[in-house]
Amino acid sequence: MASRGKEAAVVVLDVGPHMASYLPALRKSVFLLAESKLLNHSSHELAVVLFGTTGTANEVYDEMGPEEGEQYRHISVVQPLACPDLKCLKTINSISSERGSSDHVSALLVGVDLLKKAVAARPSAFKGHKRLLLISSFDTQVEELDPETCTDVAAQLTQAGLSLEVYGVGDGAPTRSEAAAAQRASNLAGLHELLAQAAGSYRALPSEVSMAAIFTLKETASTGYKASLAIGTKCRIEVQVYKKTAKQPLPSLKLYSPPTAAGGSGLVTRETEYRDPTDRDHVLAAEEKQKGYKYGQQLVPVEDDALLAYKPEPCLELLGSTARENVPRWHYSAECYVALGVTAPDALALSALVRGLAKQDKVAVLRYLGTSRGSSIMLMAGSPQVAPDASLLQQDCLLLNRLPFADDMRQLLFKDFTQYKADPNKQHLYPSTDGMKAMRQLVKNLSLAPAATAAAGATQQTQTQATQQGSSQQPAAAAAAAAAAAAAAAAAGPVREQLVPEDTLNPMLQRFYWFIGQRALDPQFQVPDAKDDVLAAAVLDQAPAGSLPAGTEQLLAALPKHFPITERVPAAPTAEAGADAAAGTSAAAAAAGGAAMAPAAAAAVVADESGVRLVSEVTDDAPLESFAALLQHGQIDKAFTGMQRVVRQLVEASIGPRQFPRAVQAVTALRQAAVQQGRPAAFNAYLDQLRDAFKPNPAKRAFWQQLMQQQLGPISDDEAPGAGVSRAAAEQYVQLHGAAQQAAPEPAKPAPMAVDEEDDEFAGMD
Repeated sequence: MASRGKEAAVVVLDVGPHMASYLPALRKSVFLLAESKLLNHSSHELAVVLFGTTGTANEVYDEMGPEEGEQYRHISVVQPLACPDLKCLKTINSISSERGSSDHVSALLVGVDLLKKAVAARPSAFKGHKRLLLISSFDTQVEELDPETCTDVAAQLTQAGLSLEVYGVGDGAPTRSEAAAAQRASNLAGLHELLAQAAGSYRALPSEVSMAAIFTLKETASTGYKASLAIGTKCRIEVQVYKKTAKQPLPSLKLYSPPTAAGGSGLVTRETEYRDPTDRDHVLAAEEKQKGYKYGQQLVPVEDDALLAYKPEPCLELLGSTARENVPRWHYSAECYVALGVTAPDALALSALVRGLAKQDKVAVLRYLGTSRGSSIMLMAGSPQVAPDASLLQQDCLLLNRLPFADDMRQLLFKDFTQYKADPNKQHLYPSTDGMKAMRQLVKNLSLAPAATAAAGATQQTQTQATQQGSSQQPAAAAAAAAAAAAAAAAAGPVREQLVPEDTLNPMLQRFYWFIGQRALDPQFQVPDAKDDVLAAAVLDQAPAGSLPAGTEQLLAALPKHFPITERVPAAPTAEAGADAAAGTSAAAAAAGGAAMAPAAAAAVVADESGVRLVSEVTDDAPLESFAALLQHGQIDKAFTGMQRVVRQLVEASIGPRQFPRAVQAVTALRQAAVQQGRPAAFNAYLDQLRDAFKPNPAKRAFWQQLMQQQLGPISDDEAPGAGVSRAAAEQYVQLHGAAQQAAPEPAKPAPMAVDEEDDEFAGMD
C-alpha cells in the first residue's frame, strides 16, 4: 500500500567493475522507479548516489577534505534530492560501469547525510515516508562493520527517520570465487546486524528477472469503507473493507496531432453528433435523443436505465457457510477484498468467526453490495485468514472473492474415458495405471520452486513415508530415517515459488512505460525487440528445455510409451485446382481429386486457420474442406450424403439469396466428385430432386437458375460411363429447365385520349 504524504527516496547504487553484468537490468529498474514517480507521484522526490565511480562528487568528501574524507572517495551524487524530471531520467539512462572502488557503508552514510541536510533545509516538505535503497553485489573487500560502527549507523538511520532497503545482487552466482563468496558472506552478515537494529529489510536478487522487477510502476492506495457485517438480525460486526487486488490495465492512448507553427497543445477533442435518418441536415439535440434496448430488429425505448436495475442498500450479510472444497479457486472472479475489524471488540468478534470457519475448514458465503457508484450486488466467498501473530497489527480477517451466479456459468461437457474401457477396439485409449503414475510424476517434477527448496518438499514427503512405514520397520531404523529426512528438509529451507504474485510484475506494463520514457528522451526511439526483455521472456515466452527442472527430459521421453501420440498431417491434394480456383472453389477441385489420393490416416483431417482437426461428417461451417477430407480418407457414402444435406440446409435457411453462392459451390464439388467416383446416376437423381424442390418455389428459384447458369446439369455418358444421359440430352436439360419462367403478360394500357389540335392551346409552343 502506498504511503500517505510526500515520499523521499535515495537510491545508492554500486557501479564498480564487478557490477558490469548487472547494471543494464538495474539501470532499467531505477529508470522505471523515477518514471513512476514522475507520472504518478509528481510531488515525491528522488536522489541517486553512485559508488565505485571513477571520480568523486559528494558533500561529505568536500567538507572533510582529501585526507580525512579518504573513505568517501569514488562516491558521486549524480541526482540531488528533487522531484524527478526528464533531466533526471536522462541522468539515470546514462549510468554505466566505472573503474572506482568504494565502501558500501561509506556510500550509505553519504545517502543519510544527503537526506538529513534536505530535511533540515525544508522540514515541512518531508512528512511522509523516507527510504534509502542500497543495491550492490557486496563482493568487494571493505572494513569490517564492527558493533560500534553498526550501532552508530543504525542511530543515524533512526534519527533521520529512514527505512533501509538492502538489495543483494547475484545470489548464487556460479562465477564467484571462494574468496569473493566469503567476503560477500561477511559483508551481508554485517548488514543483517545493521538491519536488526534499524528499520529495514533485505531482498535477494539472484537473476536478471528479479533485478528487472524490483520496483512497482504504480503504487496504489486502497481506500476502504466501513460496513456492518450482519449475522442474522441481532449481531453486527463493524468492519473495514479494502480492495486487495485489482487488474491493472495498460494505459489508454489519447489522440494526438502535432502542433502547427501557430502553436497548440496537440491534443485532439472528439465530438459526436446524431442526425435524423429522414432528414440528414437536421442535427439532433440532447433532448431529442433517448436510450433504447435492441430487441431483435427494433429498438425499445427506455426512459431511465436506472429503473431497470435493482438497487438495494449497501450491505454485507452472512448467508451461511459451506465446505471449502465446494468453492474451488477457479470459481473466484474479478477482484479480491479483505474485511478487518474496526475497533478492538469488532476485531475480536471477527476473529472468533474466522477461527471457527478455519477450524471446520469452511468458507463463509456472503451477500455484498459496495457503496461505489454503479456497483451491483454480488455473492462473495469469505475465506478465513488466521494471522500468525494475535495482535491488532496482524488481525484475523476474511478474504472476500466474488462467486459467479448460475447465469455466469458456462457448461462444458466432456466425454470421460470409461467409454473406451468397455470397447475392445478402443481399450488402448484408456489410460493405464502406469501411465497415470508417469503423468503424476511429471506434474510433481514441474515445480515452480527453486531446485534447492523443491528438494525440501521431496524430503518432507520422504519423512512422512518413513513415519507411516514405522510399524513395518525396526523402531530404530524408522526413527533414523525420519530424523534424516527432517534434517534434510531443515537444511533445504522453506519451499517458495518462483513466480510469487507479490514479486512478479506485469511485463507488458514494464515494457510500455520503458518505451514511453525512452521516447520522451528521444522522439526517434523505436520499439525495442521483445526478445531482449528478460522479464517478458521469463513470464510470457515458453521456457527453453534447459530451464526445465532436473529429470523432466527423462520423464517426457518416457511418456510416449504410455500415451502413443500420432501426428495427423493432411496430405496435399494431387489434383490441381481448375479455373474455378480463382473464384474460391479450390476445395471443390481438391474434392474432385480425392479418389487419386491414398488414405493417410484412419480419420478425416481438416487444416485451416484454426489449426488441424478431425472430422467425421460434412460440417456446416466448412462443407467443402470436410467433404474433400472425407473423400480423401475413403468415406465416400458419408461424404455424398452429408454434402446433399448441407446443400438443402443452405438453400432452405438462406435469407434471400445470401447463401445461394455457397450452395452452388457445394453442388459443383458434389458433381465433380460424382464424376471421379463413378456415381453419375446418383448425382443426376439428386439434381432432379433439387429441381422439384426449388424451381417451383418463387423464394428459392434463383438458386436453381444459378445452377443452370453455371452449366451444372446432368452428367452425360461422355463425362462418366453409365450416366444414362447423352450429351445432347444433358445440354437440352439445361436449356429447358434453365430458362426463366415467363412473366404474366401485363394488362394493356388504355390508349391516350386524343386531343384536338385546335383545342390544344399549348400546341404552338416550343
